Amino acid sequence: MALDPLDVEVDAHGVRVLLANEADLEPLRALLGLPEPAELEVAPWPGRDHGSVHRLTPRPATVAGFRLVPVLPGEPAPPPSPDALLLPEGTAFGTGLHPTTALCLAWLAEVPVPDRVLDVGTGSGILGLAAIRAGASSVLGVDTDPEAVAAAREAAALNGVTARFEVRHGGLERVDGRWPLILANLLAGPLLGLAHPLARVLAPGGELVLSGIPAGLAAEVAAPYRTRGFRMGPVHTDRGWARVVLRAGW
Repeated sequence: MALDPLDVEVDAHGVRVLLANEADLEPLRALLGLPEPAELEVAPWPGRDHGSVHRLTPRPATVAGFRLVPVLPGEPAPPPSPDALLLPEGTAFGTGLHPTTALCLAWLAEVPVPDRVLDVGTGSGILGLAAIRAGASSVLGVDTDPEAVAAAREAAALNGVTARFEVRHGGLERVDGRWPLILANLLAGPLLGLAHPLARVLAPGGELVLSGIPAGLAAEVAAPYRTRGFRMGPVHTDRGWARVVLRAGW
């Protein structure tokens, strides 16, 4: 069985490995050459991103060309920089390490980003911040989780873009006008139910980027959007997750 740890740290005290599940313990034991039953201490790890991805020690990482810098509670934040996205370490989804977020970051790094971007389910605000770094003049983020709203607003302040990144508590009922680019990194279930509301706020010819979708469900999630006249571009996948991009008149 292949071993694919989420994170590894080596220091003077030994080796620490973050595993996705207990089934990876035996491959790890074999890899390290440890005898039964010992020398392997196992403990649960409190997850970040609601149990999806965490690092043993929060530290900077580069994803799709974006430099992601965690800011720990009580520690001084570095000054805003065009070369980094400062992210408050907390409970809101969006460290950038999860495949669903990384797929969106990769897309933002590869395409021309319009002036105005809507980020639905903004979480930590990472995609809104990345959109600004990629060229957007203004971003509106909405989220039904008050902790996410607070985290995204803090992230906007840390990065010096509060005037360009507005965050509202709520869903699409809090969105005015129509937007040339909408990012929605949610889950397959909510995305299936949002086809009509998202179509309502997407500008003619605009692009809709959906993520948070298990790879095997990409076509199913896209179906209600395609019945509304959207055409689906190539589906990109990463570690079992899919990103779907749709546009009217593709």
